[in-house]
Amino acid sequence: MKKIKTVFSIIWYSIVGLFTILVCYAMISKFVFKNPAPSMLGFYAFNVETGSMVPTLSVGDLIIVRKVDTDNLEVGDIITYIDRAYDESGQSVTTHRITKLLYDESGKLYAVKTAGDFTGEEEDYEFLHDDILGKYTDVKFSGFGILRDIITSPTGICFFIFLVGLAVLIPYWRTFFPKKEKKEDNSEVKRLEEELEKLKKQIENKE
Repeated sequence: MKKIKTVFSIIWYSIVGLFTILVCYAMISKFVFKNPAPSMLGFYAFNVETGSMVPTLSVGDLIIVRKVDTDNLEVGDIITYIDRAYDESGQSVTTHRITKLLYDESGKLYAVKTAGDFTGEEEDYEFLHDDILGKYTDVKFSGFGILRDIITSPTGICFFIFLVGLAVLIPYWRTFFPKKEKKEDNSEVKRLEEELEKLKKQIENKE
């Protein structure tokens, strides 16, 4: 039984530890280094916040984007990029479909033009290849994008710290809240002792 508990504890703390590392990495990248798109092993996770890519992507979808060599991009690819047309500080990202690849005189890609699937209208702004974060992998989780944003918000951080603390304490909850032992009902024993004492006195008086 102890071996099973030990194995369970190792698995439990491994999961909690891994999840903690991933979330802490995302939070530090976002709030300390002001990185709008922290990646992990070359992959990004983004929440779709608008309906510009409907029906391909819907609001609230969690999409997985992979870093790619921009030279391998093609017209029709869905990419995620830093949208300086929307926010010059570079803190906003957009996911749209490539409509045109722009090359310099040497034949090197320097920018792309994109459009959302909903309208299909090409945007006027040219997005530099250095701002391209990656290509959509066709992997999405409907409704989980909002959860991603909640976790990396200030409120989500506080809630996450609470959950981690709770997860760490779960294996030791019996230490803090020991099981109360059921007290034996001694009333019957006391009654019998009193009866025995009375009998003894009666016997002594007769003698």
